[in-house]
Amino acid sequence: MNIKDIDLNLLTVFHAIYEARSISAAAVQLDLSQPGMSHALKRLRNQLDDNLFIRKGNGVEPTVYAESIAEPIRNAITFLEMSLTPKEDFDPKHSTRHFRLLLADFVEPLVMPRLLKLTFENPNVTFELVSPQSITIEDAILAGNVDMVVHLQAAMMHEISAEPLFPVAPILAFRKGHPIQQEANPLAALPKYRTISPNLKKGAVKNLDKAQVSQAVSRDYMCLVHSIRSVPALLTDSDCISMLPKLYVTQIAPIYGLGYFQMPFDVLNQDITLSWHRKNDSDAGLAWLRQTITDRVAELEVDAKRLLSTGPAT
Repeated sequence: MNIKDIDLNLLTVFHAIYEARSISAAAVQLDLSQPGMSHALKRLRNQLDDNLFIRKGNGVEPTVYAESIAEPIRNAITFLEMSLTPKEDFDPKHSTRHFRLLLADFVEPLVMPRLLKLTFENPNVTFELVSPQSITIEDAILAGNVDMVVHLQAAMMHEISAEPLFPVAPILAFRKGHPIQQEANPLAALPKYRTISPNLKKGAVKNLDKAQVSQAVSRDYMCLVHSIRSVPALLTDSDCISMLPKLYVTQIAPIYGLGYFQMPFDVLNQDITLSWHRKNDSDAGLAWLRQTITDRVAELEVDAKRLLSTGPAT
């Protein structure tokens, strides 16, 4: 087949239907009428001599041939979008930008103050935080609902770029003066104390269902919470304990009067990751955002290492 025989405009129609698995949803995305979308699909079917999509339930599914050409078409469209996007510098003090971020809840107090400080004098740079419980990471990125995600890693997909940011590295947190501080062997004493824990049950909190917590930690929980940021306040007036991310605990412990110490084993071997749509790889604003967040996390890592090197906080 010669490329000159194909209307290349129709490849965007193919890509939209393939991603949406719905002709009507693709029509909305491309701002086409339903008849216009149907006509475009009919022309493409004739040009490629394949049905391309067949009805399934309320949507469609690709044929074998459509599956075989989907990735090359996706790559071509992404390349063209990146190539044709004007290259503009981003200056947080003078540029205009609205950033939509999906952050793990405990990451918000770690990075947002720095972002706000750097843009405070510029009323034309604003931020919007999208709830990670309202949409999955993958859906948020692919649909363009967010510019950047800082969360557990999204599913490995060609459309999603990702960089590891920092390990979750949970450490044990408790109120100062907690009885566990008097235990000769705190690790062996863990089962004696009830826990306050994030709800890791599948489906209870989107994007956290793949987290695996070590069996060495007691599952005799007293309270399951939907937000890690709820835990510190609940620890202050109880004898419960909790496993919380290292960078978060070392920053908020003085505020809530918490003690903490590291565990001699990995409780959760996962990273918090920066993720975004690959088509935005060259976006200057997102490059600034990634660098600012990465620099801030590096500072926090140094602080945490210093604090933890002095021994258990009491």
